[in-house]
Amino acid sequence: MEVKITFLLAASFLLLTSPDFTATVLGEEFSYYKLALQWPNSVCNVGVPCSKKPDEIKTDYQRFLIHGLWPFWPNNSALAPCPGNELTSSQVKGIKDSLKKYWPNLLRPDDFSFWKYEWATHGRCLGLEPSVYFKDAIELRTRFNDYSGLDEQGCRPSPNPHKRITIYN
Repeated sequence: MEVKITFLLAASFLLLTSPDFTATVLGEEFSYYKLALQWPNSVCNVGVPCSKKPDEIKTDYQRFLIHGLWPFWPNNSALAPCPGNELTSSQVKGIKDSLKKYWPNLLRPDDFSFWKYEWATHGRCLGLEPSVYFKDAIELRTRFNDYSGLDEQGCRPSPNPHKRITIYN
């Protein structure tokens, strides 16, 4: 039996990696970031209803949205949450509109709680200011062409299912 997954479900999370990037975290070198993107139409249809409707999000619901920017060690393990200061709303005040557009909390009404979690879990390990961490993620997302790699394989949004291997390739 052939396994098929719809494009929407398979693209719930898309990871973009940059293996050539290295930086120092707490005195040690980490290898790369993973920009985790989520497909709203899938995230909101896999058993947990979304708290936001498409018209409540200040972006095109047919585009990938940021789920997180995650640093990884050379052995492909994620950095553990690092100690540090909690995110405050004043630290993202100047980029709040961009965060709402590219990095909304789909599952809860409060966007800030999602950003605060991502900062605590991934961002503060990097030694960056919160605004730099979030701006970097938004910059990476805006440079990403949602469909270029998928389109080359013939994977376009459609009610028809796509094979998992096609999406993977």
